[in-house]
Amino acid sequence: MDGEFGQLSGGGECNFIVRFCIFPKVLLVNTNYTKMRIGFLIFLFVFPMSFFQLKAQSEFIVEIDKSNGSHIKIDSIPGAKFIEIGTSVINTDSSYFTFEAWDGFSLRNRLFTVDLNSGNVISNPYYPNTSGLSDNVHSPFYYEAASKIIGMHFSQTLLSYTLAEINRTTGTIMPINSIIGLSRFDYTTCVLDQQSREYIFSGLDSNYQKRLYVLDADSGFVKSSSLYPALDTFDSVSNFQLDSNGLIHALFWDNSQSNLSFVQISKSSGARTFISNLSILRGIYPYENYYDTSLNSYSIWGIDTSGNSRIFNIQMGTNGGNFISTIPFPHLNDSNDNIIELQYHSKTNRLYALHWDHDILTNLNELNLPSEKISIYPNPTMGDLVIKNPQLIDFIRVFDAKGSLVEFELEDDHLSIPPIPGLYFIRARLKNGRIQNEKVLVR
Repeated sequence: MDGEFGQLSGGGECNFIVRFCIFPKVLLVNTNYTKMRIGFLIFLFVFPMSFFQLKAQSEFIVEIDKSNGSHIKIDSIPGAKFIEIGTSVINTDSSYFTFEAWDGFSLRNRLFTVDLNSGNVISNPYYPNTSGLSDNVHSPFYYEAASKIIGMHFSQTLLSYTLAEINRTTGTIMPINSIIGLSRFDYTTCVLDQQSREYIFSGLDSNYQKRLYVLDADSGFVKSSSLYPALDTFDSVSNFQLDSNGLIHALFWDNSQSNLSFVQISKSSGARTFISNLSILRGIYPYENYYDTSLNSYSIWGIDTSGNSRIFNIQMGTNGGNFISTIPFPHLNDSNDNIIELQYHSKTNRLYALHWDHDILTNLNELNLPSEKISIYPNPTMGDLVIKNPQLIDFIRVFDAKGSLVEFELEDDHLSIPPIPGLYFIRARLKNGRIQNEKVLVR
């Protein structure tokens, strides 16, 4: 099975033996949700000061200059501590930025909505406001024709996926239609076709066959679910985006050639058509891509072959595939800072994101922690790594060069990843709230 289906959308992994697998997501999420909360309580007991330091920290909503990759802070977001990756969406009518985050106070997540003009927090209800603590909602989109946010809801109680409407004010989930037979949802392939009013994604059916699902965005009815063309082991298609004509573009990873290419995906059959080779891209950051309407470009944050972090703007369309521009990104003064959750506002042609500023933390050294960050070595490696200061880790994820989650084992200070040559990205969320990204080369 493709590694991309091992992705989690809620909770965090514990810092002893962890292994991604192809079991239904609820088995992982339900266990990890509890472990994360218990782990936080232990951390609070051992380092009581850290909780008060955590209460002082804050995320920022920022606007990114698309011409040079710099950013300006709009305002801080009080109460937002740990961001759930892949849960952000922009309401293009009201210019509201909505995302899910753990508040660090109640041990629960909230749905934050921020006004992009003023930076004010409009609402932050508990989320998802359902009976199942391990329920989660991913791949939200603002559905312009219906003036509402829709996304894919996984129910812990029913063990099922449902296209649902999200109420940003109350945090409640209102079911639209259950997707019968869907056993796994790949949210790196999810797009909303505003013109055709269709919610599109790939997933595994009850027989673990990969299909391309096309749903009616209003009723949730499955209009089609064609079988995906066969993929070789470790090959994958991910990171869907739609152009202005409703054509699906994506990235195809050919593992036998260790090559990433730009392709077009047929909505009716899932078949892919080669557009261009993206050999300049050595790796991509998961979930960080968008369609820039002003450039008609597929824009994605990644690493070039020289190891430089950039936003790559790729011409879309049948005759596309050329690089329009590559912008150095991000511009950070401190290696402890980060920017995540890139969101493009199609009506104003502006780019926004969430920014963690390490300088906001105060007196962290008074906690007597061994270090504020982890170190991972050796690099390059054959697959076996050592982590310095593993006790700082809240959870960790490993991605390959195409942005798919990779199976790994973490025991004490030893991290093992597959001995398959290539570039890997390790994303660790630390107990002080910071997200740390590392690149590792396996030879």
